Parts: sequence; C-alpha cells; structure tokens
Amino acid sequence: MRGRTQGFTLLELLVAAAIALLLLGVIAASLTISLRIQARENQNIPVQQQLRASIEVIAQDLRAAVGPRVLYANVNGAGAALPSGLTLSTGTSVTIMVPQANSTFVVLPPTGYPTVNALLARSSTSVSLASLSDTGSTTQNCNVAFQGNDYGVLYSTLNTSFQSGAGRAPSASRVFQTASTSSCTTSSGSASINHPVTPMPQLNWNPNTYMVKVIPVRYFVDAATLYRQLASEPAQVVAYDISALTLSYLPENPVAGLVGCSLPATFTSTPTCPPRSVNLTLTSAPQNAAVQGARSLTASQIVFLR
Repeated sequence: MRGRTQGFTLLELLVAAAIALLLLGVIAASLTISLRIQARENQNIPVQQQLRASIEVIAQDLRAAVGPRVLYANVNGAGAALPSGLTLSTGTSVTIMVPQANSTFVVLPPTGYPTVNALLARSSTSVSLASLSDTGSTTQNCNVAFQGNDYGVLYSTLNTSFQSGAGRAPSASRVFQTASTSSCTTSSGSASINHPVTPMPQLNWNPNTYMVKVIPVRYFVDAATLYRQLASEPAQVVAYDISALTLSYLPENPVAGLVGCSLPATFTSTPTCPPRSVNLTLTSAPQNAAVQGARSLTASQIVFLR
C-alpha cells in the first residue's frame, strides 16, 4: 500500500498564521511604546538641563549675597523704613543682596572709641575714603561707588550686641538707600555715606563693621518665563517655559529677642530672618502635548549661603 503524504491542514495553517500575526502585533506595540518613551526622554533632556542651569544662576547670586542675604519685611527692625523700589522675598520670588565688586567700606569708629562704642541715630555714616579690595589691588573711592539712589548694606560680623542687644550672630545688618545727590561726601582721609531715606537707629560698633554697595537682584516667574531683574532696571529673561519658582528659607541660628528668629528653625515660605540656606524648586511648562502630554518636570536644590 502506498504511504500517505504528510502535511498541514488548512486549519493548522490558519491557526499558525493567527499566532504569528499576534506575536508581530505585540512586538510592534512594544517597539512603538519604546520609541515614544525614548522620544519623550530625549525631549526632556534639554528641559532638565535648562532647569538645572537656571537654578545655578539663582544659586550663584545667593552664595554671593551679603548682610541679610535676601530682602524681608523686618530686615531693618520692626516698623523701620525700607528702601523704595524693592520687592520683599516670598515663596514665589526672591530679592537677593548681591555686593558690587570693590565697593566695601570700613565704618569708622564713633568719636571717643573705645570708651564710646555707640553709633548714634543718624542719616549719614562715616566710612573709609577708599574701599577694600575684592580683586587684586583694585579699590575705588566712596564718591565713585555711590553716585545717587544706590542701595547698600551695613553689616557687622561676629557682633553680639549690634542690634538692640539681640545677640545676633554671626552677622547683623541694615539695608539702606543713599540720597539722590551727594550720596557720598568726602573729606581728608574719610567719607560720609548719606542715607536720609533709611535713617539708622543707635547701633553698637566694632572693628568688623562695614558698608557695602549692593545690587538687589530679583528672580520671579511671569507668563511661563523666569526673569532676573536688577533694581530699577527692566527684567531680563533667564529661561522660557518655566511655570513656577518655589522657594523656602531656613533661618540662621535662632536669635533670642528678635521677632521671627525663635525656635524651631524650619524651612518657611516667607523669610523672617537672614536665611542660612534656601530651597529652590523650578517647574517646567509642558513642552509638546503630542509627545509629552501634560507632564511637567521639576528640579530642586538646597543652596547653602555663606
């Protein structure tokens, strides 16, 4: 008897084809998902780089800040005058006291020192004629640094009785604004910085007391754009597609008797003391709804201040 020819039936072929098509479909779907994820991550890379770079721009100014470091409501004491034209720091914007190069002047001791160490209440402060040097041997005279309506910080390091006996350490400070004209008058070997807009109360002096010209720098977000604005100047764009700037402030070591500087010391959205560190968070706006959907990216950094 002739042997029967072996082969596949039509049903077997149809089942095999269906299984193959199913496997190809699974592979194609997996490949599509993988390509979408890769495309999204590739698009996220420049966004993440922009967020990190923008945070570092803010961090550099914070690390350079002097005196109170940021502007807050009672920086000059409760009810004391504040310079005009400046915005207080909050949880969504920050105004940083950035010193100008070669613009730090030594505050001269009061007449009668060391028997007398109190700088009386005043609208002008006697300082050295020439500034200290920040870069090499470069210095400048007071009347060159302060030319009218300038901002500055009076600060004293390691002074435990600088502000009404509050025992503030390691530094105590006042923010001031100079007169519109004759902001610094000079005489033989010394100068006077005139600040009638922000008169100062009686303060105790020590050899580590200085006045420095500062440039208040404000960072804020508006219309999905991060801005950097110098006082009295138009805002400059730092980065586009930034939906939010969030800040919180950890105050300096709590100071007995100073409002807002009592224990416990925790991060707060509104500064009430000079911060020793600031927590920055930037959030990006969605870049491409077709690829990224409604997803936003965030980047955070805690900046420790000097």
